[in-house]
Amino acid sequence: MGDHWRVSALISQIKNSEQKLFKDLLENWTPKKYKISNTPYKNKFTNDPHCAIISLQDIHFGKEGNDTIDKDFEDTVKNLVQRANAIHYIETMYFVVGGDLINMDTFTGTTTGGTPVDNCMSATEAYMQAFDAMHWAINYIKAFCNNLVIVYIPGNHDRLSSFHLAHALSKSIVSDKITWDVKYEERKVHVWHNNFNAFEHGDKRSKNNPLIFASEYPKAWGDTTNRTLFKGHIHTDRKVEYMTSNETAGFIEKTLPSLGKTDYYHYSNKYVGNRRSGKLELQHPTMGNICELTYQAL
Repeated sequence: MGDHWRVSALISQIKNSEQKLFKDLLENWTPKKYKISNTPYKNKFTNDPHCAIISLQDIHFGKEGNDTIDKDFEDTVKNLVQRANAIHYIETMYFVVGGDLINMDTFTGTTTGGTPVDNCMSATEAYMQAFDAMHWAINYIKAFCNNLVIVYIPGNHDRLSSFHLAHALSKSIVSDKITWDVKYEERKVHVWHNNFNAFEHGDKRSKNNPLIFASEYPKAWGDTTNRTLFKGHIHTDRKVEYMTSNETAGFIEKTLPSLGKTDYYHYSNKYVGNRRSGKLELQHPTMGNICELTYQAL
């Protein structure tokens, strides 16, 4: 019958080394790309340039009770910028980052000055949540304006961590239509046509704010007649007007509301009842403030 052969073999896959798997991962990995729109959505009614200012200070990512603050923030931004863009062409948008964006500034869960606060997450988790929210907001807002100016303002809760966040954002988003004002300064001024727009957090209170800003920014003050200070800190919607005798050149202090929810400290001290909301102001090149939009969170 001839010779017969019987062959027996065990077949198994040759496993790749961890080094090879890691090498393949790096070679085939494509990082997520964020596209910046340099062509804003223009409305159908006017081509006249306007300026918009959206300053949502005192969000307090990581604060007790703020479990859904990221969604509240996103809903507020979408509502305000869409409504503003629907009625005016926004040539320049100022977006404030900082001002107690994060509730704590240390690993031990305190403010920069060491004051204990009520938190619902760790400092690192709050930082990452805040970073993701701001990264999304900047990319979203840019689609509704021609030029976007990011203004960093430090707060008393997060002076160090918010600066790190603003600096990191400026390095992760690149566009020739975005201006980054992330230098550490507690008071800042940006001039748009006849509008003097000042920014601070508001924890350093003073009755001499008009004199202080006029002294620190004399040229900008002298070149404008519509002058406004945007600040936060006390989580309350408030406005103080300083007017000259002819009511043509003055100074307005706007204390803006907060989207943050009430924690135990505010409840215990009876700091309750404020409406959780955000505001956006629209300005005309010569007439100044012509519209103020408000979104109230549920």
